[in-house]
Amino acid sequence: MKKIYGIFALILSLACLVSCTKTEQVFLEVSVSSLSMDAKGSPVTFTVHCSGDWTIIHSGDIPLNVSPSSGKAGQKVTVTLSANENNTGNVRTALVSISGGHLDRTVNVTQINSTIAGKARILQKGKASRCPVIFFTGDGYTSSQIEDGGLFEQNVKEAISSLFAIEPYASMKDLFTIVQVAVPSKESGMSNKAGSSKDTFYKCVWEGGKSTSISCDYDLAISTITGAASQLGIQIDEKNLFICMPINVNDVYAGTCYTTLSVTSATPPVVTKASCIGMIPVYRGSIKEGQFAKVLSHEFGGHGIGRLADEYQYYYKAEKKEEYDKHVTTLRDWHSYGYNYNVSETNDPASELWPSDCPWPALAKDSDYDYVGYYQGAYEFKDAFWRSEQTSCMIDNILYFNAVSRYEIMKRIYGITGESFDMAKFKSLDKAVPPAATKAETSPDFRPLGEPVLEIKYLNR
Repeated sequence: MKKIYGIFALILSLACLVSCTKTEQVFLEVSVSSLSMDAKGSPVTFTVHCSGDWTIIHSGDIPLNVSPSSGKAGQKVTVTLSANENNTGNVRTALVSISGGHLDRTVNVTQINSTIAGKARILQKGKASRCPVIFFTGDGYTSSQIEDGGLFEQNVKEAISSLFAIEPYASMKDLFTIVQVAVPSKESGMSNKAGSSKDTFYKCVWEGGKSTSISCDYDLAISTITGAASQLGIQIDEKNLFICMPINVNDVYAGTCYTTLSVTSATPPVVTKASCIGMIPVYRGSIKEGQFAKVLSHEFGGHGIGRLADEYQYYYKAEKKEEYDKHVTTLRDWHSYGYNYNVSETNDPASELWPSDCPWPALAKDSDYDYVGYYQGAYEFKDAFWRSEQTSCMIDNILYFNAVSRYEIMKRIYGITGESFDMAKFKSLDKAVPPAATKAETSPDFRPLGEPVLEIKYLNR
């Protein structure tokens, strides 16, 4: 009998444990991790859903009004933030902290200033029903240089003309909304990590020496542009945020594209947010491959909007196995997010290594594109990895994107507009004329641009 009572007690204990586990589920869900507020401090909102009672506190230099600042367990509540107008001359920030159910979450809030809001303007409204938007902003331009008709505006006009002079951008220009966002820097120029420091708005820094790499305050750039878009009534496409940043320096040959992705941890991963920032000095020096228009086309038109890889082919050799393996892993990662389809680790059109939506094998067997094939040397290796044509903007900055790259650029843009896109449409729209084939190997005196930077922010982890 005691044995029976013992078994019964064990079953009862397990049942209680399961019951308690179910009823004690703890969660705190906040709908956003960051918000941008316009210069006027107009209301912005997010939602809170918590298993327990929750409260909000905030810190920073934005005088936030928070309503409500607390809530009850189980209720999904919309929280509204507002503030006074930002006339400080600086971008203001605040950190909103939500606590409940023994958990904590934060929301980063940025408010642009009235000077930036007043200098943001729409230069062109796209004709598509859903338009891709390009934001042109700049670093190292002083207050006098961002005045109407000033140096910044001149450089932006040159940037626009340069990007839309090359196919397929030339044929798609009317689809784009183009926005100019002028921000004042205290000093002209750009900081040099190996030398002088400049007090500029986005804090652009050149690595110095023979390096061509540049960095900036990426979060500030994204929050500033998002705030300016809100001021102008432009809805940001979180999967396609394009920022082009000319830098007020004419004697530095450099350029870097920064891409950040927010992806789920599912298999395959799903990209929920994607942004790119092309940082390009307005170079006027003697390097023929490095003029402003060419670098801008490579960095922003190629890496940024086009999601393309470098096709440089002379840094490494395949026998450097450690480097090769590292590049293979990186390339496969990029491919999984829909990037770098212009470079492959195989020249076998039947290989399972090709992404299912990559147009390269189809173009290679199309008689209308008999110049598309499999050319060894790309992705920094001379005798490993493959590219689809002898020449391309992604090799040495010539003003020509190869057919695979043109397809990928069009696919992304028409994906944004919501229009159908396939190989037949590509062929009907494609207007590019390939240049005469040149020697496959890049000129030995060519200085490659900085490697594109990819930051992955994993969700649900």
